[in-house]
Amino acid sequence: MKTRLFTGFILLILLSAVISSCKKDTISSDPIPVSPISNNWQCQIDGIVYSGTVDTSITHISTTGNDTTLFFTGTSNDKKNNILFSITLNRASSPTGILSSNFSISFLYINTDSAYYLTSPYSSTSAMLVKINSFASNQLQATFSGSINDLSGNAHTITNGKISCAIGQGDNEPKNFYLKDDTTTIAGYIDYARLCSNSLIINGTSITNSGQKFKLIVHTGGTIKTGTYQSINGDVGLQLSQQGQFIDYINDTIGNLTVNINSVQGNIVTGTFSGTTVANGRFSCRVINYMPETDSVNTWRFAEDDSIFNYNIYSGNTISTSFEQDGPKYYFTLNGESDNGNSVFKLRISDYHPIDTVLYQTGYMYTAHVDSMYFRSATKTSDTTSTYLYMHDDDIGYCNIDTLDDHHIVGTLYGKIEVSLGPAGFISTNIKKATFRAAF
Repeated sequence: MKTRLFTGFILLILLSAVISSCKKDTISSDPIPVSPISNNWQCQIDGIVYSGTVDTSITHISTTGNDTTLFFTGTSNDKKNNILFSITLNRASSPTGILSSNFSISFLYINTDSAYYLTSPYSSTSAMLVKINSFASNQLQATFSGSINDLSGNAHTITNGKISCAIGQGDNEPKNFYLKDDTTTIAGYIDYARLCSNSLIINGTSITNSGQKFKLIVHTGGTIKTGTYQSINGDVGLQLSQQGQFIDYINDTIGNLTVNINSVQGNIVTGTFSGTTVANGRFSCRVINYMPETDSVNTWRFAEDDSIFNYNIYSGNTISTSFEQDGPKYYFTLNGESDNGNSVFKLRISDYHPIDTVLYQTGYMYTAHVDSMYFRSATKTSDTTSTYLYMHDDDIGYCNIDTLDDHHIVGTLYGKIEVSLGPAGFISTNIKKATFRAAF
């Protein structure tokens, strides 16, 4: 058996189900059999077994130094979790065939419903050990195990990790993207795709350009539908970045991008996209935990573009409204939801005159007042913080009632909104493309 020196190893797992909700299997000390060309992977994270197929495996060849990079993408058997291996080889050396993150790069990333991240850092106390068991012709078998930490510093254990595949073969689970940005070709795998508050969010990592990240947002509604979506209408956003620096950035006011969703088969979505700086874009992805929701004619929506989480589009159905009078004051309240009730939107305005087609705003000195406007979602904006955006009186936010009759109300929102950072406080940003509509 030939051995290789591993000078770089990356393991990426994206899990769409919370770890504690996954099926637990009895942990055995016996080896888990993996056939030489079975194109599968498996591991235990804190004793919970995850396993699935290898979908794609390719190689990149260099003439010097770390001359071979092997990429593997895979999917769990329940189609909810993704996995990525990237292993860098130096074929000029042949020691034990064992790599430790103490000496090189080893990374494990997990994304669950609660945006749970695990990583194996460059340190002596938390290491991922990877060993090549055989690599003959195009057939690879490797094992991995070690200790990893989440962002809070809590340790998690990886055991019985195995991968077996034939390079150039796989089950071709649909999860890839391709585009030309100016003259640069960018292609890679989809980390995960999910529907969040009526927006399809597709996150990917480039294979052709190391370290580049891809994010495409398409505001589709509660049910993903074929059709054409445009950034100038506030329905599309694109972010291409390299180590935190943006290569390209498109929202409703910067650049121009058109997305065509060509097919929706169950939770598998394919499409194309192009724009001012982007050409020949295409994607194919499986949307995790996709539960379609019927779109109402009475809806709310807004977008925001901040310096932390960047461009986001949120919307949903209006579920109730009320007009009330309490003493000398008049109130209007609108309640909305999305994500099948897991995300909540609320607007409340008041005045000493009956609610009418006038401008309401935050601020302590205004009688035509925005009492409350907020959006909460179970989707995490960080490892510990759920999505929470709100107006308050220290910054100026506006609600204009555009139309009001005996049966309908239509309005526009603009101005400042706060984005919660949890214990770190909040940041202020501008509302973009915000409207609401209700019938009563």
